[in-house]
Amino acid sequence: MIFHYTNKYGDVGVELEKSMTIKQNNDTTIFRDPAAYLCFSFHVQEKNRYIHNQDTVRFLNAVRETIKNREKYFPKDTKFWRARLGSAKSEGVKFHDKAYAQKDVPYPPKEMKPVAGKAIEGRVNPKGIPCLYLATNIQTAIQEVRPWLNAKITVAKFQTVKNLRLVDCSRNIKIDGIGNDNPGSSSKKEETLIECEERTWSWIARSFSIPVNPSDDEADYVPTQILAELFRAEGYDGVVYNSQFVEGQNVALFDSSLAEPVDIKLYNITKIPPFKFEEVHCQFARSKT
Repeated sequence: MIFHYTNKYGDVGVELEKSMTIKQNNDTTIFRDPAAYLCFSFHVQEKNRYIHNQDTVRFLNAVRETIKNREKYFPKDTKFWRARLGSAKSEGVKFHDKAYAQKDVPYPPKEMKPVAGKAIEGRVNPKGIPCLYLATNIQTAIQEVRPWLNAKITVAKFQTVKNLRLVDCSRNIKIDGIGNDNPGSSSKKEETLIECEERTWSWIARSFSIPVNPSDDEADYVPTQILAELFRAEGYDGVVYNSQFVEGQNVALFDSSLAEPVDIKLYNITKIPPFKFEEVHCQFARSKT
């Protein structure tokens, strides 16, 4: 059968076995099928989301076994950035009996972190379970929220409170078959196990980096959410993946207490594209005491 992944992965027709099984043979710790991720994604979105069948279990076991080849470390006090559309309003003041209007100011620190129980569905987190989404630079953080011209953007600089061990899904390796080709069809030569592993992790990397849109079907997030929960269960602090908007990377921390805002500023978008911005008004800074 032909399984089409249009819009999410480009116009790609993936030829899969009619049974939609992953060819793992007796070894459940390696990928033997170049379309392993696509089979997994189909199963958890359209067949068994919570009770995993044998093929899904085999796929996750292979991910668990190969994950150690994709670790990335960030030392304590590493800086990341997080942007949020909009601003807060300062309280009106009086001076010599004259009232002054409220002004735009950055959101306070407590509003730059997700709230437990109120988190919306995301690429890494399910609804209600918060995840701290950050970026490795301010440009990436701002473009990830897709602002418009003259929009106000609050940007917080975060600092990690400990050494972090993340799963590196930013290695989106270029392999023939990802893109407009057919990654599930037979090629001129049989793929090696290493090539199958690299191809599978390239699909995983690409899936994490797909931008989230309000119109998305929540089922689209299920594959990456399951993988993120596996990463967390294996003791990782989060996942790093590429941005689709700019040359930068995004970081999702499973525990929002692993990084704290140390500086918050308000910016105005002055040009698009390319995105240019300028600082406005005041800033919040962490006390030295």
